[in-house]
Amino acid sequence: REDKIMVLDVWDEAWGPIPDHFMGVAQACSMMKGLAHAISRHAPQRPWGELTAPPFFQLAVYDGVGAKYVRHIDNDPEDPAAREGPPGLRICDRAITALLYFNKDWNEEDGGYLRLYKSEPGQEEEVLEDIAPTAGRLILFDSKKFFHEVLPSFGRRWALSAWINGDILTGGAEQGTE
Repeated sequence: REDKIMVLDVWDEAWGPIPDHFMGVAQACSMMKGLAHAISRHAPQRPWGELTAPPFFQLAVYDGVGAKYVRHIDNDPEDPAAREGPPGLRICDRAITALLYFNKDWNEEDGGYLRLYKSEPGQEEEVLEDIAPTAGRLILFDSKKFFHEVLPSFGRRWALSAWINGDILTGGAEQGTE
């Protein structure tokens, strides 16, 4: 990956007040923590099991000199490291990827589009859509089904990522990943 990242959890009051330049990020993290409940409420079939709020967030910035992130999937059952770590922090616990963009003055020539690939068997190489990282845009997709990448970015690109966990007790076993 060619971006720079900062891992965030919650703001510790011992650090003092949240700096003004992080205020929007703190509010975005708070909003994204509520997504697990909102999705569960509106998806009665619960294909991911019991959803839980993201345990941390990742703030990424691409410096604008063609930086990109290669094609990947966020919960790959073939990844030998997928089950490493405590429940709730493992790759295999990721059910839904949430991305929120902070790029107020984004232009088409800035690039940095999120490219999503089709998830149907046999069509994983076909592009589903290229999505511009414009400010305030929230993207949600199944962490186990959608390959994606960040195309070269020629403008500064900010993204807040979170992974809403599925049934952390099985670590994705119900999806045939054991």
